Amino acid sequence: MALADLMLKPNGKIAAVVPINIARGKATEKIRDYLLKNYYIKYIVKSTVDKAFSEKANFRDILLVAEKRKPCDTDKTIIILLKQSIQEGDLETFQKIARSIRELEKNDNIKDENFEYFIVDYKKLKEHKDNLMPFLAFTSTETQQILVSFLNLLKKSPKISYPIKSELLIEGFHASPKGLSELTFITSPSDKSRIEQAFLILEKKEKQHVTVQIKNTNISIEIDIDKINPALRTITGIDRIDITNNCDWLISDKFEKFEIVRGCSSWKGKFSWKMVKKKMKNRNWHLAIPSRFRMNSKNTKVIAVYCDNKFYAPHTFKMVRIENKEKAKMYGLILNSVLFLINFIFLGSQTTLGYTDLRESDLVNFILLDPDKLNRNEQQQLLNLFEEIRSKSFPSIIEQLEQKCKVREKIDKAILQILGFSDKEIEDWLPKIYSAIVKELKTN
Repeated sequence: MALADLMLKPNGKIAAVVPINIARGKATEKIRDYLLKNYYIKYIVKSTVDKAFSEKANFRDILLVAEKRKPCDTDKTIIILLKQSIQEGDLETFQKIARSIRELEKNDNIKDENFEYFIVDYKKLKEHKDNLMPFLAFTSTETQQILVSFLNLLKKSPKISYPIKSELLIEGFHASPKGLSELTFITSPSDKSRIEQAFLILEKKEKQHVTVQIKNTNISIEIDIDKINPALRTITGIDRIDITNNCDWLISDKFEKFEIVRGCSSWKGKFSWKMVKKKMKNRNWHLAIPSRFRMNSKNTKVIAVYCDNKFYAPHTFKMVRIENKEKAKMYGLILNSVLFLINFIFLGSQTTLGYTDLRESDLVNFILLDPDKLNRNEQQQLLNLFEEIRSKSFPSIIEQLEQKCKVREKIDKAILQILGFSDKEIEDWLPKIYSAIVKELKTN
């Protein structure tokens, strides 16, 4: 982009395939600001069928067409949601699509089965310069209108804010270098998917010790209970918000037969339990949110997890530094609600295909119900709900939305009622929101 800018004369045009993450985030902020100030972005084309324009790309990308001149607030940017696969279409088809798109500048009532579109005033585009994803995160104009309209409704509530403050977030236990996770995490086999990548697998837990098996061996060892701590190694397969009675474990001290375990692991060189203890310092809290996961996976069933006992999670999680258990429980519900999912669609940063990298800079911009803005009755309502559903199992996120899971609906309805929505408004909005979110999750 920088080289193209140097080569172009005034009023020259650039067409570039760029990662969609140019639309948001600190990493691309400077180039995004420069483009918006010095170029008129005429078109942005997003494929809704193919993952990317670039062959074998691991990142979703977009086609951007811009003219090198200072833009006016009255300029229009045309957002194209391409329905025709670039892998299957022929030259004639794409020439026809190109002609139809050009016609939109003169006639904004063009109908073409190969794409949907909407037109954005440049002033509005610049107002969203920190995050252009409200224009690009979607695969259809219908889902865009539904979710944007609902988000705008939420913003009107005095109980909505940005409750996930930066100071609340801290990275989990840094399970590196390679092999450290194998030597320290014990994974509960509560779901088959949880042990696919596990090394130490929990066989049974007793009062004085736990028995674990080294994966792909017949070796079982015992570890004293005072050498392990509550933990969560992965969000995969976790089907409850509350993991108090179904957690993983983190080993914090040398145990008998450690050398056997180390010999079977991928760890190289010397090992120091002092290093482990240092990494553990101040990293255990009551609440955690995964940083990297697949929201549309059949094995992703909850988002944030709570535990009565402070627990550890690896650095693929953000620990939420809340001491008060009641407050942590309320956050647990809010972070598993439809409000979180809507924000996720707008702000989730796609990394390799299928996976989302949920960064601190994303989370602090999530517009959510704020527990600190609730009166005691409203807080108690959420706490009572948490106690009611804490042991309930959830299916996958997509199944929850498609099948209108009762537990999911209880959480969402309670939160919307607190926000002031009437029963009729909730009955009207929730099915539309669920359907829109499912559509977006299935195409990402």
